[in-house]
Amino acid sequence: MFKIITCLTLSMGLLLVADFVLAEDVYLDDKVMVGLHQDKSVDTPIIKLLPGGTKLELIKRDTPLSQVRDNDGAYGWIDNNYLTDTEPGRAQLQKSLDKITTLEAEIENLKSSPAAGDKMEEKQQTSDMEKENKELKQLLKSERLRVGELQAHWQDHRIRYLREL
Repeated sequence: MFKIITCLTLSMGLLLVADFVLAEDVYLDDKVMVGLHQDKSVDTPIIKLLPGGTKLELIKRDTPLSQVRDNDGAYGWIDNNYLTDTEPGRAQLQKSLDKITTLEAEIENLKSSPAAGDKMEEKQQTSDMEKENKELKQLLKSERLRVGELQAHWQDHRIRYLREL
């Protein structure tokens, strides 16, 4: 009897381990098609199939279905289980990807824009000119001092020369 219980316990344990090892991850597809019903019942005919992520105008919230209108103007009823107040992830992702593409294009335009390059070059030239102007002003001061010294020296020699005559 003990052997039978032990064998059964081991067999069940092996089955559980086998199921765990064979299990794999699966994901729900975001591409759901939802029926837009003619009347306020899932048993009524579907007048249109709407893809998941479609933006709808809520006309009347009710239980278990709500009346909505799509962008094409089609009115109907949809099961509330398919409605959410937030934009689905796939639509948000697409908006983000579109924005990234737009911003990358703007960056490239700014990088290659001659106006942007001209402005940077103009700023550099202005900076170089200001530096050169400062250096020239300093040189001018030095030369004025030198001229003053030379004039004083010349004046001294002139006075000496005139005395010698």
